[in-house]
Amino acid sequence: MLNLPNIKISVIIPAYNVEKYINRSINSVLNQSFKPFEIIIVDDGSTDDTKKILEKFNDKIVYIYQENSGSSSARNLGIAKAKGDWIAFLDSDDEWVATHLENFAKTLNLFPNVNWYGAPFRMLDEKTKETLFQAKKGHLKENGCHIFFEDYMAAFPPKAYLSSPTMIIKKAIFDNVGGFNVTKKTAVDVDMWFRIALKYPQIGYSYKEGAIVYRRDFSLSTSKKWNPNQSIERFLECEKLAKDQSEAALQRAEPRIMYWVVKLLRSTLSVNDKKTLKTIKKYYFKRLSIKYRITLLTGIYFPFIFQIIKRLK
Repeated sequence: MLNLPNIKISVIIPAYNVEKYINRSINSVLNQSFKPFEIIIVDDGSTDDTKKILEKFNDKIVYIYQENSGSSSARNLGIAKAKGDWIAFLDSDDEWVATHLENFAKTLNLFPNVNWYGAPFRMLDEKTKETLFQAKKGHLKENGCHIFFEDYMAAFPPKAYLSSPTMIIKKAIFDNVGGFNVTKKTAVDVDMWFRIALKYPQIGYSYKEGAIVYRRDFSLSTSKKWNPNQSIERFLECEKLAKDQSEAALQRAEPRIMYWVVKLLRSTLSVNDKKTLKTIKKYYFKRLSIKYRITLLTGIYFPFIFQIIKRLK
């Protein structure tokens, strides 16, 4: 039985022209088995009927309007206005599983010293509702499902599947690390979680799904252009952030950074981008495992091998 009377969760949902989806998002919060303290909707200058739809919720939500400034600015405004002790994020076109906040509360009950939390997610196609991504069944446990990782920097697949719509963070953390970077256009959430992890390594986690993320034809997840240089710049920037804190922080960050590098390496091979492969070799070759060193060199000097493999498949 939960005994957590002092948990006050402020849910922050940035909204911009989401008249088709905002009902689903808000209702998934209202239907939580563990109720939040407040639901803050930051309308980022919507020009459709988003505001009209939100008016129907009356006092069930806190409505804040701002001129269009981007989701990072909207999240920061929501954090500043929040009256709860914990901040939970949800995108306005996604939804939570009904037990998401309950699983967070259970995890916090077991590990009261953690300062932030995440959970797996599922991705569906908006039109067909086909599952596009889900953590493997062996990962989604029913028993012993509430844990914590000693260090977020090492909590990546297949150990953990973290996503912004499942993140719940103690509000006081933002006073220490700052808000979302409004100057960044991509990977803003990745930047935020990395900065938090540098100062607050431990993170709570549930093996139960926390959110359903929807992919649409014109959503951000489908419209991102191939920009590997931007990714590498982000890796180098994160390394500098860690190094500026301490050598120990840099060592802690190494697993997370190399996880990103390997993901980029795989994507680069899939599009046969030899220029980016050479850039990865320049910065990260000696830090890659033997397996990925061979893979990288093969992609640069013998790319036809991967083309043959692809045809055989």
